[in-house]
Amino acid sequence: MFMRIFVLSAALVVSCRADWQLVWSDEFNGSGAPSAGEWHYETGGSGWGNNELEYYTNGDTNNVRQEGGHLVINAKVHEQGGKHFTSTRMLSNKAWTYGKFEARAKLPKGKHLWPAIWMMPQNSVYGPWAASGEIDIMEARGQKPNVVQGTIHYGGSAPNNVWSGSGEKTYGFDFTADFHTFTLEWNQQTIKWSIDGNEYHSENINRNMWSHKGTNPYNHNVAPFDQAFHWILNIAVGGNFFPEGQYGPQVTPAEAQHWEKPTMEIDYLRGNWQLVWSDEFNVDGNDSEWKYSSGAWTTNNELQYYASKRKENTRVEKGHLIIEAKAEEKDGRHFTSARLTSKKAWTYGKFECRARLPKGKHLWPAIWLMPQNNEFGKWAASGEIDIMEYRGQRTDTIAGAIHYGGVAPDTVSKGTKDRKFSTDFSATFHTFGLTWDKNDIKWFLDGKEFHTENINRDMWSGKGTNPYKHKGEPYNKDFHWILNIAVGGKFFPEKVFGPQVTAGEATKWEKPTMEVDWLRVYQQK
Repeated sequence: MFMRIFVLSAALVVSCRADWQLVWSDEFNGSGAPSAGEWHYETGGSGWGNNELEYYTNGDTNNVRQEGGHLVINAKVHEQGGKHFTSTRMLSNKAWTYGKFEARAKLPKGKHLWPAIWMMPQNSVYGPWAASGEIDIMEARGQKPNVVQGTIHYGGSAPNNVWSGSGEKTYGFDFTADFHTFTLEWNQQTIKWSIDGNEYHSENINRNMWSHKGTNPYNHNVAPFDQAFHWILNIAVGGNFFPEGQYGPQVTPAEAQHWEKPTMEIDYLRGNWQLVWSDEFNVDGNDSEWKYSSGAWTTNNELQYYASKRKENTRVEKGHLIIEAKAEEKDGRHFTSARLTSKKAWTYGKFECRARLPKGKHLWPAIWLMPQNNEFGKWAASGEIDIMEYRGQRTDTIAGAIHYGGVAPDTVSKGTKDRKFSTDFSATFHTFGLTWDKNDIKWFLDGKEFHTENINRDMWSGKGTNPYKHKGEPYNKDFHWILNIAVGGKFFPEKVFGPQVTAGEATKWEKPTMEVDWLRVYQQK
């Protein structure tokens, strides 16, 4: 069994955002208690203010061990430290700011058993609990085997703290009978909880998190959830999580002899991706991150002239990148626009862009990736990855594609085809995402997958000369971002979309801008 953590590296969160990367894992394939190099154990019987009944032992294999590729945490009826029960509470030595955290686990069953998979701050930067925060990925009560919940605690030091979260969520299955995957995604905007890939709750953290009681410990939005947090895994017994009026008197050792299943088995922990690059678009004309195309673009018979760093076509406003197409004469073209290329590039990762799209005849915005170096030859032998393409007169439809196979005309393409959604992409912001590893490229809209392409295969088109020697080529090399709005061209076949847009018609474009809120790139180690 293994743990993996995909997180965002705070040191790399500059003005641009990027992919999730596997940065830490524990396979739990050893024997005995887990490695002291990765974990340490909190000991004692205080219950940390929750009036719990257990004594936490220091890596005692009666309470924690690796067995059959699983981590097993065992609550036992055993006298120690003045308590009637023993158990384990283990903390990861490493900590992370932001990320996707997953645990696949099977939970205990029995009166007043309290399993938890959660996170606490590595350093109490904003003060004692809960001023510096707490993130509960999963908590459950042993006598409610189909119920779990997720919570955050914050606001000020107790008693001036508050909490918010999912509350108890009831499911149509028994969490103690089989393994399920508990996932938390945490970035500078939100914390989201999912079970088996299905999101069930979200909390906005890009706000003032103070409880308005006592002294405000925070001086900016997101705090305290902008610092490094570590994992905690434990089973508690009894305490304040089981108020007597609802759950009866606290469990006794005699009652505990009838616990059906006093163990929590964890198959793996994963920290899915690490943020390795981002752009918040708080700086106009960021030459350190971007370069700009210039000239009359002839590819695909497009109609626009790309202007370099011209504010009429590209600028930053109120934390958004604005790309604007305009009807105006420039070097023999009737339209101007902008095309930006990131200077940095990545192999594999999770790429996300939150954007609002344009609206108008023959506007063609794109969020895509191109190879940093044409190592397998000219287009499309070295590949192309289109995260999102869209036609301005079809505001509910997007498409994604990959191009490969050989140098044109010996190319092929595969992808999502036009996908219709019940939303107007020009009216509100949406998150366009893509994950890419050595096996698959997957497309997401607002975190929900809608298409997959297998790339762990021979990608040659079977036409012309084969440019590839290995499976997965050309999608095993660095690719960079491209953001642009084109005007007209082959993306608008006349039989379907009518004659190419004229300058006169363009004066009726309802919205000739694409606003980009942020870009993010996450990667796995």
